Amino acid sequence: MTLRIGRTAVAGVLLLFAVAQGLAQDQAGPDCGTFEVAHRLDVAETLDNGDKGPSPGDQRILQYLTYNAEDKQVGQMLIVATVMHPRSDGDFDLHSSLVHSFPNETITSVESPRLSEVLQTDVSPDHVIERAVTGGTGAFAGAVGVTSAEPVESGVYRRTFTLSCPQ
Repeated sequence: MTLRIGRTAVAGVLLLFAVAQGLAQDQAGPDCGTFEVAHRLDVAETLDNGDKGPSPGDQRILQYLTYNAEDKQVGQMLIVATVMHPRSDGDFDLHSSLVHSFPNETITSVESPRLSEVLQTDVSPDHVIERAVTGGTGAFAGAVGVTSAEPVESGVYRRTFTLSCPQ
């Protein structure tokens, strides 16, 4: 088995850490509990690793910039979604890992949506995406909870975090 890491993936991870370090200067991140941010799409890349079109192993890498209620950038979110094997109905399952980066702290979350759900362009309030929070670092070390994202307009989401963190 050969591990292939695309240049885009490496660049995305490096950019994530660079932005997080830059934002950490002179800013405090949100506290554990319930809080809301906005995400605006910044970069979207697709790695077609198999047959042309969706196929197992393909990846989608998305970077969103994160803003607080005062419309000030306070972090970013990086999503890596991998296409899994096809379902009996012809749709595909995805495995998505997310890193929400705030000054000196991160929140990690995962989800397993269908490809058709991810490609949906509906921006109605009924199209809410929920993810399980699996941990974090800094103020969010050991965090558990949920995060839900509601499309506001194309490429813009309002995200609510509901977290419990050990004291």
